[in-house]
Amino acid sequence: MGLEAVTSNLITFMRNKLTDPTGQGRTWIFPTMPKVTASFPEITLVNYGSKSKEIGIGNTGQRFTYMFEIEVWVKRDNQVTISTGVSPNVVNTIYAGRRLLEYISDNVTNAFLDNKDTLLNSYNFIDVIVDGHFNLPYDDEIDCFRKSMQLKVITRRT
Repeated sequence: MGLEAVTSNLITFMRNKLTDPTGQGRTWIFPTMPKVTASFPEITLVNYGSKSKEIGIGNTGQRFTYMFEIEVWVKRDNQVTISTGVSPNVVNTIYAGRRLLEYISDNVTNAFLDNKDTLLNSYNFIDVIVDGHFNLPYDDEIDCFRKSMQLKVITRRT
């Protein structure tokens, strides 16, 4: 499986597993960096490298590791209300700014960690590893909080 297919599958997976927190049902996950005019919050996925190695003596094929950076972008004034629970015990929680950033990044991480079987069976990924989270400095130019997550996707090509 090549880089284009892996990227497309990751975007499809995230769009299927992560609900737009604004409740607007908009497309908010992209394989590119956001434009200054973008509607936030937003998630971006960018490949920053890959490596391969032979599977081993007597086996044909290669094992590929693709490295991605997932970034979560949240404007300072983005605010959403998330409802949890079942009536009459519904709890409404307001998330804004950095707290919303952490809420979304936790959901991204949990989507990958909780769905390894889906990633293997539906997308033929041998493994997906969330390899670190990094808070980035506040971006004054576009008025955004940002968090970067490193993701490794391991596939096999015969």
